Amino acid sequence: MVFEVLPGDIVEIAAFLSMASIFALLTLGLNLQWGHTGLFNAGIAAFFALGAYAAAILMTPPSPPLPGVYPGHLGGYSMPFLVAVGGSALLAAIAGLLIAIPTLRLRADYLAIATLGLSEVLRLYLNNDEPRTGGTYGIYQIPKLFPEYGFTPHQVEVLTAVVAVILLVVVLALLQYVGSSPWARVLKAVREDEDAAEVLGKDTFKVKLQAFVIGCAIMGVAGSLFTVFLAFVEPVTSFRPLTTFTVWAMLILGGSGNHRGAVFGAFLFWSFEWITVRVSLFAGGTARPSFDQIDLMMAVVTIETIILLWFLLWPRWRKRSIGRFLGVSAAILAAENLLLASLLFVRLPPWLLERLALIRLMVVGLLIVLIVMYRPQGVIPERLQTIWRERPV
Repeated sequence: MVFEVLPGDIVEIAAFLSMASIFALLTLGLNLQWGHTGLFNAGIAAFFALGAYAAAILMTPPSPPLPGVYPGHLGGYSMPFLVAVGGSALLAAIAGLLIAIPTLRLRADYLAIATLGLSEVLRLYLNNDEPRTGGTYGIYQIPKLFPEYGFTPHQVEVLTAVVAVILLVVVLALLQYVGSSPWARVLKAVREDEDAAEVLGKDTFKVKLQAFVIGCAIMGVAGSLFTVFLAFVEPVTSFRPLTTFTVWAMLILGGSGNHRGAVFGAFLFWSFEWITVRVSLFAGGTARPSFDQIDLMMAVVTIETIILLWFLLWPRWRKRSIGRFLGVSAAILAAENLLLASLLFVRLPPWLLERLALIRLMVVGLLIVLIVMYRPQGVIPERLQTIWRERPV
């Protein structure tokens, strides 16, 4: 049967790619800090929020306060998106620099406590300083990408996804390129044994400071994308400690120390969220898919099953890193889509629907425990680098 991809399907796919790319950027920033340098950042939500609010303030048109309706906020600069991305990265980097200078010379516990405290202090500030941040009202009227070209809403969603994926690919490519440099090897030396790196003459404080600031800047870029994607930002639900936990779960799931694993973990974890929402809509009867959507879903399941069989039946394919990546991805995504397809014809009871979000967190927590117990290196482990190889005599 020939199926047609509906505009609503394209928007859903674009929204998935946008949010998954945003969390992948956050995970890459954390992977540079923790996976490569061993710096425990417990305040990811703070740098994410700084990037989001910096972009919102730079991009919004003038928004005067309305007594009794809206308190207003800083802004009115109407700057383009690229300027907002730079401003978000700069502000998050400055915040990371200011908090890292007094704490990186101490034990790792102090950095974790300081970043966690920064996250909570910033969240309370964003909630209460209404004249500058909008308080709990948030910041509205954030323009979508490139409004001067007159794109339709569907085109804007697709364009946002394309820009998010491009930024993710650029950041990933740069980190992969830097990963083979002497600087990256010093990072791993600091992670494994900082005292030994100091004995070898390396300035460990400077290297840790660089890694932490660059990671915070990447998180700020993710915040700017989050702002233009939603066209709205508020501090109550978006920048809670749960955001920090989510990014850590993505990194552990994908593989700490491997940038590709970090991206994979972010996309895989966000697919859990995406599937949970669809299960709530379909099984609860709120929304039912069309025949074209069902055909599209089954076509995707068929492709994933073919990739999985290829992975299982060809031993040489299983030995390659890209083969393991595609095989694991196909197995997990095929299971998710088959579950979703089976729930199209089943209506879950209301009490179960109300607890789907909690069930998802329980499943993710159990999955992380199993990974830590049986595969602590993650789905895509870090590739060990051989620095010196003795030649045979």
